[in-house]
Amino acid sequence: MNVCYMNKKRDPHCPISNYSYYAQLIRSSCPEILKNCSYNNEVFNCCEYFQTIETDVGICYIINSIQTKNSKPYPMLSNMKQKSGVLKFQVLLTSMMYTLGEDEIPSVTTLYSSTLKLSLGKKYRRHVTVRNIENDPLVAETTPQQRACRFHDENEDGLYPHYSYSACNVLCRKRAQMELCQCIDHFMLDTTESERCNISGMWCLHSHSKDLTTLKPHWAKRPGLSCNCLPSCNETEITILKDVITTLKPKKYITYVEMVLAYLPTERFKRNVVRSRLDLVVSVGGTAGLFVGASLLSFVELIFFFTVRFISNVLMEKRKQ
Repeated sequence: MNVCYMNKKRDPHCPISNYSYYAQLIRSSCPEILKNCSYNNEVFNCCEYFQTIETDVGICYIINSIQTKNSKPYPMLSNMKQKSGVLKFQVLLTSMMYTLGEDEIPSVTTLYSSTLKLSLGKKYRRHVTVRNIENDPLVAETTPQQRACRFHDENEDGLYPHYSYSACNVLCRKRAQMELCQCIDHFMLDTTESERCNISGMWCLHSHSKDLTTLKPHWAKRPGLSCNCLPSCNETEITILKDVITTLKPKKYITYVEMVLAYLPTERFKRNVVRSRLDLVVSVGGTAGLFVGASLLSFVELIFFFTVRFISNVLMEKRKQ
């Protein structure tokens, strides 16, 4: 701000709007960042599978995500025959790496434990484990409030193709930016040029950074963003066991990255419905049979007596007359 305004006169070389244009000018392309990708020593084209995705921290390159426009997953298979799973690639620039599930996206509020800053001249080896969730078919018949989660297709007004907890938070942050500053960050996706902030709008976002970049529960009084976002019913839990960082000797202006599946998954969460609608009918029938001596057939006979039997008796009386 002080650089752009000297002695109350704006520097003509300082841009005051259209920041998305300048961000694209300095943004590096995929071939300028990634090379030499392989999985279990099988080489593949980096930029064919590391696809572009827009986030609230800028353009990222992501692999095996369902949130890209044209999803093209690489078959990373691990089984009893092929237990190891090692993804290798080289990074040519200082970057930030995110380790997330297939439906999650990098964002301002991503947990620090899921990120790793990559510096040139070093080799990073990250060991991870994976646990997923299996849902009973009856779970889909319940409401999101009952099961306390949302499926991927329950994505009303979403910014991304599928619902996820992080995608919901991005949408919540976008609405909060518009409410507080009447404009939206130029990194935010699905915005028009008229909605993007100029220099005064960016100052407003900076002034409310504590309210926009941290999450809090609705009952907390501290600064932060309260979003009514439910977790994903299909989320994958990735646990980072350890990071091994070594310095390259002699020093090279390149970064080596290895993502290692420590061992095959040994646990799986399962979400079941404790009481379904059929269970309710069975419970009511059993209770009525126990205390009243009635069954479902008794209720049918009761309806039959007051409808079909009553009409039949009336018709027989008329015939006799």
